[in-house]
Order: sequence, then C-alpha cells, then structure tokens
Amino acid sequence: MTRSQLNRNEEAVLLSIMKNPEHGDRERATSIDMNLYTFNKIKNKLIRDRVFKKELIPNFGLLGFEILVTSFGSGMEPYLPEDIQNRLGCNVMEKAPTHLVFFISEPGMGLGFHAVEDFTSMKNGLVWAGKRVFNTLKMERSEMEMVPFSFRDLKVERMFDLSDIMISSSALDRKIPIIEAQTAPQRAAAMSWGQYFELGNGGNAVELDETEWSVLVQLVTNPDGSDQFHVNESGLSRYRFQRIRDSLFGSGVIKPLVILNPLSIGLDVLTFFHLRFKPSVDPLDLWGSKEWEIPPNLILTIMDRQDAVGIGLYPNLAEGSKANHGLLSNMGRLNILDGSPHIQVFSLRDIISRSGWQLTFARPLLQKGDWNIPPKLLDWLGTISY
Repeated sequence: MTRSQLNRNEEAVLLSIMKNPEHGDRERATSIDMNLYTFNKIKNKLIRDRVFKKELIPNFGLLGFEILVTSFGSGMEPYLPEDIQNRLGCNVMEKAPTHLVFFISEPGMGLGFHAVEDFTSMKNGLVWAGKRVFNTLKMERSEMEMVPFSFRDLKVERMFDLSDIMISSSALDRKIPIIEAQTAPQRAAAMSWGQYFELGNGGNAVELDETEWSVLVQLVTNPDGSDQFHVNESGLSRYRFQRIRDSLFGSGVIKPLVILNPLSIGLDVLTFFHLRFKPSVDPLDLWGSKEWEIPPNLILTIMDRQDAVGIGLYPNLAEGSKANHGLLSNMGRLNILDGSPHIQVFSLRDIISRSGWQLTFARPLLQKGDWNIPPKLLDWLGTISY
C-alpha cells in the first residue's frame, strides 16, 4: 500500500486512531463526523493491510533499567546470503538475550536499540554475548559502536512516533480532534514523550509485585488484547486486572502508541545519525532552539549532554540525503561536534518485506536478568556455512 492509496476517509480514520489510541471506536467516529459502521469498515481494512498496529511502550527507567544502548555497525564481512539473514533473524533475535526494542539490518550493516539493567549487564551481556555470536559465525566488523544513554538523565522527544509525518503529509483540509482524556490509559496517551520519560529521570522507580509485573509483561506483549483476553490469560478477576492496568498507566509505567508501517504511507528510506558534542556545549539547551535546525521527518530522538541519536523516515534517497546534508551543514555552522557525525542509510522495502518492522518492546521485560546464550543456539550458529 502506498501513500497515494490512502484516501481522505482512510486518513481521517487512521489519524483519529493515532491521536486517540485508548478511546473507543464510537467516540473516534463521532469526533470525525463518521458513522460507526463506515469507521469500523475502514479501520478493519487498514488492519488487514498492515498499515498500523498498537504498541505499549514501557518506561524502562521506572522499571529498574538504567541504560538505553544504541548499537550500530558497518563493514561486516562476509556478506550473508538472504536466506541465512532470514534464518539468523528468526533464531538469534528471538532466542538470544539481545534485550532489543528495535533492530534493522542490511548486508554489511545494522542498527539496534537495547534496554539493559546496568553497566554490568551491558558489558557481560551485550558486548560479550555479541562477540560470541560474531566469532561463532566467523564474521568481522570493521566498525561497531555502542552508545549508552542513562535513563536517569536522557531526553526523549520522539519514540518511533510517525504522527507528525502523517499529519504533515495528509490531504485532509481539517484537523482531527484529540478527544478529552478521562481514564488513566487515555491520560497516559496524551502525555508528550518528553514528559513521559522524564518520570524516570533522577533514578525514580516504581516497585511492582509479582502479579503487577506479570500483568505489565502481558499487556506489553499483547497490546491489542481485549480486557477479557487479559482477564483469561492472567487468571485475575476483571476488577483486579483493571485496577492493576489503570495503576500501571497512572504511574507512568506504560504509554500507548499507534505504530505505522512506513511503507504504507510511502516512506522507503530510513536514516540514522549519531552526534557527539564538545565538552563545552550543552546540547539540551540548544535542542529545539532557532540555532538548531532539526531535520524533518524524525520519528526518534534521544540525547544527553554528550550524545544524540535520531531516526528519520523519507520517501526516497534524495529526500533522505537532503535531510542529512542539512543536518551536517547546521552542525558545521554551529561548530559544536566532537569529531565527525555517524550517518547510516537503510532501504526499508526489502527489510520490511523480509523481517517486518522490528519493534519488540516486550523483549527487555521478558529477558530481564538473563544474559546467557542458549548452548543449542551457539551449536546451531556453528553449523552455518556460506
């Protein structure tokens, strides 16, 4: 499905869902002056076409995770055939303790975001486990870097959020309203990303008992599940489940987000940048100012006082290159970088058709405290030849 295939009614339904992810379909339909039957018909078509899906984003800093790691590499040799890439994606990403929330790769390069508990977990888990996997595969990396951010002081402006892109590219001649928030999930959805992740700054944490943690994992693993589904899975009464769910939303532990398939709105190119700043500069003061011209179409931005990373989505390579050039020109004019920026460009069409849009927010919760690579996985890796 391409951008041109979304008509105005489809755009209106999609935007109403994105802006009001925790409201009911009747409220959404009423807010855009559409009857419920038509609204649901369009919504179900968008779901069948895999245009969007709902996710629940954990506030990892409040849940005992100290570090968000961005890992990126290039110059990986040898290039792996597509069938082996697919097999590795299914096995390593699913079975190894990667703690990934996002992963994307092309022959010779890759990009990932990981939520880890502490420095020891990062070093003994990500670094050591990663080396074992690459050594077992007899692969080399000419460039591989990990950039850690502390959940205690990072700043997040966007988290895989395509709503601004969807709004700016829409052909609608009217605004889609944000419905008043009246419940804990609705209030969580209305929070900005900056407000949400600031809750975990300074080492703040939310203590969950075993039942609450189990409900959290269940919700994040099955974000589209109905209340009845979660009641059945948890074995709790409806009243008890709803109390815990509302408490999780109310304490800032989870936030709903409607994720778009980039290809569904004609976005074929992903760009990633990493910037490291001079010690004399505080980028947190500069971000969003007139001096700092933020590139268009960013869906993720994370920064602290030393580093910044971002992801942008663009319809073609020319638009992506233009955005990168603008970023480089602006950084050069401000003279605030320590060294050269790192930029990677990925073509999404083959990646998404091969492995999907790899957002896995439940994985760090499921793998928390586990950094052991299953011996059977290492044995299997050793059998791969190419």
